[in-house]
Amino acid sequence: MTTNKAHRIRLKISGGIDHIQKFYEAVEKFAKFESFEITYTKTKQRFNTPLWDMNLELTEIEDRKS
Repeated sequence: MTTNKAHRIRLKISGGIDHIQKFYEAVEKFAKFESFEITYTKTKQRFNTPLWDMNLELTEIEDRKS
């Protein structure tokens, strides 16, 4: 029996907080359109600078038939 793992996409981006937020909205739309869900997100500021780092993981939603 073969076990299939769900497809995953991992993203790491850096930028200003307003650009990070706009990028996240675009990723949400992509995820919905392509049947993915955002399973991990972490956003943190880089020390005391205007730069922010975001890590995202999208996991494919599978239609499992029993």
